[in-house]
Amino acid sequence: MLKNYVKVLSTTILKETIQLMHEGQQTSVLVVDAEGLLEGILTLGEVQRRVFKMTDDIPKDDSAILDVHILDFLFKSQCFPANT
Repeated sequence: MLKNYVKVLSTTILKETIQLMHEGQQTSVLVVDAEGLLEGILTLGEVQRRVFKMTDDIPKDDSAILDVHILDFLFKSQCFPANT
């Protein structure tokens, strides 16, 4: 069982988050706020599913989808709008 999990701020760019998962050989990260309090958990599977759905409308050579903040990716994307 892991004792040291990768933590990222909610303002971290998705591309950087995926790189940190890869470097840490982990399939998830803890998303924390500026005070280090847990805001959520982001899994590689969740990223793959959402990117797959979102790329249906995006040109295949456009990697801009990975240049978004985690919170924008999770809660403000066209595919998965936040509940208001």
